[in-house]
Amino acid sequence: MEPKESIEHVVESNEVNSQSSVVSTLESQSNEKYKAKKAIAHPLPKELVKKLTGFLDKYGEDYEAMSRDYLNYNQETPAQLQSMVKRFKKIPQQWIPYLRVRGLLSPPIENEVQDAEFEIMPL
Repeated sequence: MEPKESIEHVVESNEVNSQSSVVSTLESQSNEKYKAKKAIAHPLPKELVKKLTGFLDKYGEDYEAMSRDYLNYNQETPAQLQSMVKRFKKIPQQWIPYLRVRGLLSPPIENEVQDAEFEIMPL
């Protein structure tokens, strides 16, 4: 009887190892997909970009002043405006052209993402 038990034990341990390897593979794949999804930022609407760039040009990072501006017709609070600017800064397709137009960033590199799709109002 002992030989059968040892064979069953070996078979069970192999099944557990194969299941754990499958589980770990699936977990790593799902984590990679989650990171990839999280890294992709959807661009902000053009009207919002124009509004935010105007506020940034006029007030810098003074969100209180932005909230009191007459162009803030949706009456966003300083925290909401700060969140929008933070999101705008995380979108390289829109943030990099803004910096280039303002002269805050060096000229583009050949292999860099093309920025022609998004228009930024010049000063």
